[in-house]
Amino acid sequence: MNTGIISSRYAKALLLYLGDAPDTQAVYDQAQTLEKALGALPQFGQALSSPADIDDAAKMDLLREAVGEKMDPRLERFLSMVLTKGRSSYLQLILHAFREQYLKEKHILVARLVTAVPAPALQEKLSAILREKTGCDIRFEAEVDPDLIGGFVLEVDGFRVDAAVSSQLEELRRQFVRKNKRIV
Repeated sequence: MNTGIISSRYAKALLLYLGDAPDTQAVYDQAQTLEKALGALPQFGQALSSPADIDDAAKMDLLREAVGEKMDPRLERFLSMVLTKGRSSYLQLILHAFREQYLKEKHILVARLVTAVPAPALQEKLSAILREKTGCDIRFEAEVDPDLIGGFVLEVDGFRVDAAVSSQLEELRRQFVRKNKRIV
């Protein structure tokens, strides 16, 4: 079976299991903590995928430890099911698919904003514009990169707006090189 289909189906199952409960944000946050831990430590994913070395109870203990707080019983039950079905090698993909499906269902867009200096006012203004245009709640992943010199780079739902000074200077440099090559 295709890994995309498997992860998507398990993610949808978790989403349906959570239903319309008002406190699904805690499960979402813990799932994201696990996804980040699996991405940051390849050995963690390998330990979970190993069919013989570690039993399911020990794997569940590892997952509880990775969350760093008391795991939501609904997430714990779901993860236990994933382990018993032998799908632990797909766990990171399942959690990634869950994140995407959760955000889509809750009408939330995640925007990545990179600026040269912290810019909360810009973030608020962009949030208001995006909320008006899309009708979705906006969550920002803000990042500071002094190499931009000034301006910002905004990525939302596969679209990118690059208004960084460094990008504009690079484009000027390319144009200068192109024009000078024609003259020579």
